[in-house]
Amino acid sequence: MGMIQCTDNCKYQSDGYCNLEKCGKINSPLNDCPYFTEKTKPHRKNSKLKTRNN
Repeated sequence: MGMIQCTDNCKYQSDGYCNLEKCGKINSPLNDCPYFTEKTKPHRKNSKLKTRNN
């Protein structure tokens, strides 16, 4: 898109700007930005603690 300023917790936001490449499905028509998609935390591959049985 263009140089659209954005500070929301959106997966398209980076360094204060929207990085959405092209318009597509509208996710949240009630928010200010219809393409807002909340960022999710990355899942850890080995999130369980491994213990040794002695």
